Formats: sequence, C-alpha cells, structure tokens
Amino acid sequence: MPTDAAVADKRRATPAHYAAAHGRVPVLRHLWSVGAELDAEDSSGKTPLHYAVAGRSKEAVEFLVSTAKVWPGAPDGTGDDTPLHLAVRSGDVELVRAFLKAVGGGSSLEMLKDKNKRGLTPLGEALLLPVSSRAREEVAVALGKENGDEEEEKKNVSSSSAISKETVFAMADALFEAAGGATANTFEVNSPRGWPLLHVLSAAGSAEGVEWLLKKQEDKSSSSPAALVNERSSEATGALTPLHAAALGASVRVVELLIAAGAEIGSSDGAARTPAEAFEAAFAAATKAKAAAVANAAAAAGSSGAFSAAATAVPPPLPLASAEDARKLRSLLEVVSSSSSSSSSSSSSSSSS
Repeated sequence: MPTDAAVADKRRATPAHYAAAHGRVPVLRHLWSVGAELDAEDSSGKTPLHYAVAGRSKEAVEFLVSTAKVWPGAPDGTGDDTPLHLAVRSGDVELVRAFLKAVGGGSSLEMLKDKNKRGLTPLGEALLLPVSSRAREEVAVALGKENGDEEEEKKNVSSSSAISKETVFAMADALFEAAGGATANTFEVNSPRGWPLLHVLSAAGSAEGVEWLLKKQEDKSSSSPAALVNERSSEATGALTPLHAAALGASVRVVELLIAAGAEIGSSDGAARTPAEAFEAAFAAATKAKAAAVANAAAAAGSSGAFSAAATAVPPPLPLASAEDARKLRSLLEVVSSSSSSSSSSSSSSSSS
C-alpha cells in the first residue's frame, strides 16, 4: 500500500521529522528512497536535521548530512538557529563532533560563521554556555513540544545547565579545529549587536572563555594578543575596549587577565572615559538603581507589612560589585594606571634629554 511520505501534522511536521527526532535511520532511509523531502520545514522553520539534533541522534545526523545531503546550515524560523547552534547548546560534545565530521571540508568553515538572531556563531554559543542556561532552556521547551516530549527534553537541558568547563572547551576546540585553526578573530565579527566576542565574554565575567580566546589567538599568530585586547567595539556601541567591558561587568579576574595580556589601562571609550571611570559610573548607577528598587518595594508594601528582605533581591540593571570587588577593581586599575603614567613620563624625559 503506497505511503504518503509528505503527510504532515498541524505543526507541519512530517514523518521524516518524527523519524529523525527518534533516531529511526531505517525509516529515514525508506522515506529518502521513495522521494520524501528530508529538508522539509515545520511551522517554525525546523527541518528533520534540527529534530535529529534535538533527539541527540548522531546516527540520524550522519545519515541526513552525509547520505541524504540535506542543508546542514539551515536556519530555523524562530531564532535563525542552525542545527549546529542547537547541537552546541545541547552541551553534547560528541554530538557536535559527529555533526562536524559528517559535514567535513570547507563547508564547516562557512557554517561556523553563521549567526543566529542572538548574534552568535556556534563558537560564541559554546563559550557563553556557562552564562546562558535560560537560552538553552527556551530552546529545549520549543524543541520538546515539537518532538512530543517537552518534559523529557526540559529534563535533558536542565541537566546540561550544569555543563562542565571541560565539555564547554572541548566543544570550542572542536569548532576551532573544524575551521582549520582559523584565528580567533574569525569568530568575533558575528557577535551580539556588533560586539566582538571578547567584549561579550569580558562583560559576562567569563574568565575561562577570555583565557581560551586569548590563548588561541596567541597560538595561531605566535604573537602577543595585545591587538585583540585593545580592539574597540563600534562607535554605535560606545567604542569600548574589552577592559571597559570587563570593568562594566565588575569582573576582577577578567580585568586581571586583560591587563596581563597587554590591555591599555588609560584608553578612552567613546565618552572619553577610562575603564576605571566607566566602572565608577556603572557602580554608582547600579547602587542607585538598587536603592530605588528597594525603596519602591517598601512603598508598594505600604502599611500592610508585606515588605520583606526579599525585596532587596531585586537586581540592578548593571552588575553591582561587592565592596571587596569594588576595592580590588579600583586598586588594580588605579595602580596600573599610575604605573603606566610613570612609565610614560620616564619615556618622555628620556626623549627630551
């Protein structure tokens, strides 16, 4: 009896979508043999390959990419996520490796440059995994609904929110190598709202991510990463250096890493502020916002007595450094800044004489 391989449910998911989601390669092979469209999109723009990744089926991924030759870089219709973006966000390093191996060759490099609506390449997603668990959960919920097993998928991604650093950097290494060891700069141009990836990692306080990126840059170019750590964001985003971003994010460890890599302490952003001045402005704004939030919560409680310590948990719009971190940041930036100034003065004196 003939089978309608193109039949779809109300979400426009075809038999190929369901077979891919559950790793049923023999079914996929049969559908392919009878001419089924294995690149078909469901109502949210996801292909069977997206479903195979969501189901974490390396076998289905390999068949669809290597044998059926589907488009491996197809963006979905919601977040412009390619299957590789989703593979990375799953936290499954073996799935990422299997995907890259199936694609192979020059196609990998092009696919690694693809950015989603969050402005991130797959490498950016990998390096930001420790600070983007909410994004992974949203993807899990969406894919879980389409695969008919929302709770199970949420459970899977919930466990990946505790993904180890080793796994994060194993994925980052795999992506880097798939690009033929291209310089870290290759991955920086497609970052959120035009921000270079190093700025994003610095602002997020991802010391491990910053360290990884600087090391790759140094290994590839056999030179100091000073140019990278002093690169400015666009004028539209404030012409900030990574050190400004780290100061705004109140990350002591990242500030230390950037200075050690050659960041210029006295550099000014688009508003003519040094990193130290940018930190002070952000710290003052965060402190004021925190106080206003607490005051508003107390006023809203009125005389009912409903106000409690929970109101003090309202987060400010910018990271509010602890008193100790604020002291360390001020000391670090000011000490090095003074040292730099002395150095400059000495140079000037020498030149004059």
